[in-house]
Amino acid sequence: MTEGGGTPVECTNSYIKGCGNSPTVVGCNWGRGQRIVLYMSGVRDGALLAAHEFGHDWFDHSRQRCSGWSSPEHVMGQATCQ
Repeated sequence: MTEGGGTPVECTNSYIKGCGNSPTVVGCNWGRGQRIVLYMSGVRDGALLAAHEFGHDWFDHSRQRCSGWSSPEHVMGQATCQ
């Protein structure tokens, strides 16, 4: 699966290692679009997780504590609290 620009996307069946310091990472975007890995079973809203990780092609985390759909800043929230 790839995004319009060709970002390779991989889905995994467990938390992601080697991306950040948390043991419960559910999504990672390496190199601003070089590779994305998603643990869809680790969240309730897989579309939000995907939007968040693709958002990292352009944006860093916002100051929002939890991600959500109300704004681009909300999508880029630091955690999937839902």
